Amino acid sequence: MNSCIPETCCWLTTRKNAPVQMWDAFDGSLRCSYRGFNSLDEMEPAISVSFNIDGSRIIAGYKKVLRTFDVERPGREFAEHKINSPASCFATNSNLLAVGSWNTSINLFNVNEMGCYKSIGKMHGHSGGVTHMKFTPDGIRLVSGGRKDHRLLIWDIRYYRRPLNILSRVVDTNQRVYFDISPCGRYLVTGGTDGMLKVWDMNKVNWYSSLDVTDVEKDNVSYTFPLHKDCCNSVSIHPFRPILATGSGQYHFKDPVLAISDENETNSVEEKCNHGALEVWKNFGASVRNQKFFLAITR
Repeated sequence: MNSCIPETCCWLTTRKNAPVQMWDAFDGSLRCSYRGFNSLDEMEPAISVSFNIDGSRIIAGYKKVLRTFDVERPGREFAEHKINSPASCFATNSNLLAVGSWNTSINLFNVNEMGCYKSIGKMHGHSGGVTHMKFTPDGIRLVSGGRKDHRLLIWDIRYYRRPLNILSRVVDTNQRVYFDISPCGRYLVTGGTDGMLKVWDMNKVNWYSSLDVTDVEKDNVSYTFPLHKDCCNSVSIHPFRPILATGSGQYHFKDPVLAISDENETNSVEEKCNHGALEVWKNFGASVRNQKFFLAITR
């Protein structure tokens, strides 16, 4: 996005029983929609969606296909590429596309200028469905995380048969728990279902390096911050400033027996259910001190 170029200020959404939609970042209005139809001419909702690296195309993942839309041609015109499993998430870098799946695998594709996909290989290593991926700034390494999987896997895409390194975090649910990599490539930051924020600093821990099999069970995290009382499900590093945004919250199910037997304990559960926030922290990366800057949204 660039505020000086209004047409670039937009984002994409996908949801159940709806097409891929593009929204204006200035006023929140709907710009256009992109519809994918199956062989029975029924509209299918996309599971995941992303722009390509130059923003000229939209890549949408479905249960059995990838569909590529031209940004300048909304509607139902698309190119289609068949896949074997649902596309749960994407990561793009130059002409590379990584497609994560709920069957725990990651597929690598080379995408040419015409939008044609050529399979490079498949990576296995997660114990749960892959929910988030991101390339490092050098484009050589890929970081991936899964649901109900306490590991972040670092892959060298040149030798993708096994993970290059393994980092630990807490993910006890099927919820997507995001991570982010700083634009300089120095910091890797992730949330967790325990509410902790973990930071790996390249100057302290070379998380790019190959795995030492004797240290698999050790937590080599550089910094740990207890930012939230509930699940820290999303993190995002500002591309230019030392600012970090975090989101928290998750579903909580009350124990009906507990609710009947002890009213006081039920009230404490309800208070916990209400904790959910989007918070922004300043001075991240400069001194790696977490200071609350602005509480944007609470519910």
